[in-house]
Amino acid sequence: MEGSLFGLLQMTKKVRLTNHRAPGKERQGKRNSWHTNLDRNLKSDAWLLDSLSDQKHIDDEPRFEVDQTQSRYMGRLQEYQVIGRSLPTDANPTPKLYRMRIFAPNTVVAKSRFWYFLSKLRKLKKSTGEVVSLNVIHEKRPLKVKNFGIWIRYDSRSGTHNMYKEYREMSRTDAVEALYQDMAARHRARFRSIHILKVVEITNPNDVKRPYIKQLITRNLKFPLPHRSSLQKKLFSSKRPSTFA
Repeated sequence: MEGSLFGLLQMTKKVRLTNHRAPGKERQGKRNSWHTNLDRNLKSDAWLLDSLSDQKHIDDEPRFEVDQTQSRYMGRLQEYQVIGRSLPTDANPTPKLYRMRIFAPNTVVAKSRFWYFLSKLRKLKKSTGEVVSLNVIHEKRPLKVKNFGIWIRYDSRSGTHNMYKEYREMSRTDAVEALYQDMAARHRARFRSIHILKVVEITNPNDVKRPYIKQLITRNLKFPLPHRSSLQKKLFSSKRPSTFA
């Protein structure tokens, strides 16, 4: 009886050792096979790309002028004018043109937003249309402080809301950037959930509605001067400097 039990224990030890070592070999084999399959897939994809680049119908030149430096720039916003249309057909050889002014960080986002809004407003999409023109709109007077009114529609966590905002900036792009920062701070609204409907420069001061802008366009506006210029003062002073003295 004891010999049979001893033999069973020895057999179970061997089974445990073999079961314990076997998965490592299987994993190593699977890992090697996975690497070989990955190399084959990469080689096949590279061959596919080479064959596509050799095709004659692919045109390397874009259909419209694009500033490559602006397309890679993901910092401040810029105002783009995007003009697009549907592809010409035999039934409609001269399709109607659609023009939009888009605020985006680069040309890629500008074209994407253009097709997004156009698909919502008209029965057009990127696969059945083309972008005819794309250029940047610059501010005419970038050194003059102006008042801007912006109409927006944004999606919050509870629904869709319309809103009117006013900002005092030097360009339309600066006003839109201030809008995005303000909406992110006050309402936690993301870039993708804010739709700019209209941006207008307020030339008449009587048309300003918001009090935080009205207080900056009053006549004889004065600001407190807590510290005067110390250029004409002597080197040593007998009194400690004080702000509210």
